[in-house]
Amino acid sequence: MYDEISTFPTPVDNFFPEPDPAPPAPPEPPVSDAERKRRDRAARREAGMPDPRVIDTVILNALVNALVEGNAAEIIVRRRSTEPVRIHLRPLLKDALNTLVHDKGLSKTMATELVMRRLKLG
Repeated sequence: MYDEISTFPTPVDNFFPEPDPAPPAPPEPPVSDAERKRRDRAARREAGMPDPRVIDTVILNALVNALVEGNAAEIIVRRRSTEPVRIHLRPLLKDALNTLVHDKGLSKTMATELVMRRLKLG
């Protein structure tokens, strides 16, 4: 009598409940300034680009050369003012580009782009 099954249970539509949605992924920890700079430097190295400090140094040295060759110190002392001192951009750019191309080994195109971008001229 109890060995035989006379009725079968009717299946329930939601026998296996839907799983809870997955929790959202935790946010990435913020990247420190040091790590961000390391990644930036590595990306620049892989692209064959120098550190911006190198570009700044080259431009500054070209500016110093332009001031020395133009006797800026003598003019400033003689006239007691920096007002009459004019610096032509062409020799400054030429000096900076020559240094980047010949001493640092950059292509002329890349050197021109980096100097113009750093001076906000293009």
